[in-house]
Amino acid sequence: MIKPLNILTDLTRLRDLHLQSIAQIWTDSDDIERFIAQCNKENLDFRTVDPSSFNGESFKDKYWVKMLLQLGPKNPEESVEIQQIDAEGEYNTYLFWYEEIAPYYNELSGQYMLQPYLNNRITLKLPKKPVAPDPATESHFLTRAIASFIHESPWMFNEKLESQQSLTYKASGASSLGDLSLVEEFFDYDCALFIKAYGRYCVYFSAAYQDFYLKKYNKALDCRSPVELIPTVLDPKVPRPSYDLSDDASLYISFGAVMANLVSLLWTNEDMRNLFITKDLDCHKPGQTIKLLKDILEYDYPFHLDLILFEDEDAIYAEDENGKGNWTWQYDQQTCNAFTEGQINPDTRYENPQLPLQGMELVVPVPPKVDAMAPVALNRYNIDDSAFPFTC
Repeated sequence: MIKPLNILTDLTRLRDLHLQSIAQIWTDSDDIERFIAQCNKENLDFRTVDPSSFNGESFKDKYWVKMLLQLGPKNPEESVEIQQIDAEGEYNTYLFWYEEIAPYYNELSGQYMLQPYLNNRITLKLPKKPVAPDPATESHFLTRAIASFIHESPWMFNEKLESQQSLTYKASGASSLGDLSLVEEFFDYDCALFIKAYGRYCVYFSAAYQDFYLKKYNKALDCRSPVELIPTVLDPKVPRPSYDLSDDASLYISFGAVMANLVSLLWTNEDMRNLFITKDLDCHKPGQTIKLLKDILEYDYPFHLDLILFEDEDAIYAEDENGKGNWTWQYDQQTCNAFTEGQINPDTRYENPQLPLQGMELVVPVPPKVDAMAPVALNRYNIDDSAFPFTC
């Protein structure tokens, strides 16, 4: 059974860890700029270079390097091969690097400019429809299955158990929990959640990245000054300072109830399943799931993180001879082979998921141009919108 959790305490801890991680990465921002510039000089695509073994290992022990390696590449089941800047085609790059606009500090207004749904997101795996042993009683079987699902995961966020540990991808060395384990260890602070959480570093306003972009694509990056940019159409309201960090338990109870309602609809309506479940991440449009929740379920999604729903192929619901049912997880051979040998077994049914059912991606906000404003900017990022960076 999935362990119940104190959602407010655990998510507050996750917020704290994120803020500490931002502060540490801001400290290393000049170091990161130097790394990209040195890769440019050697005509190397910095997105494919392991900084720990680059330039005489001068970056080896840096916090951001450890974070980059534990987060791993976009495809963690494959290793990263160093590429020249002029290399053509698609290839595996480290996920740490974020090449779009991230939240940035507007020195003129003293506010952080936010792009909800565009660069921060929650991913959820919802259980696939279980197979009823008797088609004649399928509706009753599914009713018991959804009741069991609500019982075992009422919040849609799971607290970590002793049996749930970070798994290591064989090819890349990446962690199944993203950079969460590293961040917890570095700051000696456990958020207690079993999720895949990770931060990404924005290079959009980097001078070295602009040089890379020009070499890579033979055109200049259309990079305007942050103060010239305007809030996205997805969020036309300028954020106002708020000291209400959304610590209302009803927010999370409601979200869990909506997700449980959605699961039951997905099981009974194939058209709904096709609308909500994302099969190809590249085809997902920011905010589309949120709009569907509003249009179909009349739910006002309260969080400024995009929402992406996948189907959990590994979840199994079964009942014993007395009709008592429970959820277990079993992973196929291909999934097990992706990790270090012996970490998960295809012949085992696990009482709890061994791979996180939830993920949270947060882009590190761009530090202010004036270093002296960094303490103020970090706190403004934390309070400029009570629905950002995480209320979920």
